[in-house]
Amino acid sequence: MQKNEQALELSPLSQKLWEVLLIGLKTCNPKSGLINDILEDIIPGVKNHHLPNISLSENKLTCNNISIDLSTSPLIKKTYEIFLDHPYQRLDRNQLIEKIYDLNDIKSLSHRRVYSCYHSMIKLISRARKLAESHFRGEELNEFEWFVYDSSSETWCLIKKKWKSAFLGNR
Repeated sequence: MQKNEQALELSPLSQKLWEVLLIGLKTCNPKSGLINDILEDIIPGVKNHHLPNISLSENKLTCNNISIDLSTSPLIKKTYEIFLDHPYQRLDRNQLIEKIYDLNDIKSLSHRRVYSCYHSMIKLISRARKLAESHFRGEELNEFEWFVYDSSSETWCLIKKKWKSAFLGNR
């Protein structure tokens, strides 16, 4: 049997989409500008999509000049620190448990202890999400979801732009 070896010719739109995919995989940083520049050619107005400016200093969490005092909530502060240390990465259950509770080897713990830590971690993330949603408001900030869980990869990310569709409304 002879193999057909033909070069796959892509349309200009398909080529741009491949560029976006490849650059996205290499950079994983939505603030880099490269992805937005390429996407702007495909979808006008996409450059206006930027993540809010989030920072944590001492016991103060700030998002677009709105601050929250976290001095009475050390574990919530630590949860924000962990996600801000990895702002563009998704963190799984074991990574979060190890970082929040300063555990080196989660595999050496009993199943009961791991479940207890997991349950507490879910509560912490939920409280941190509620805190962000109740304090960080405004037209620009209402477009984002905080501490988003992806059930397919079983991971969390700090913040994600809400998906909007003209046909389906907010998602």
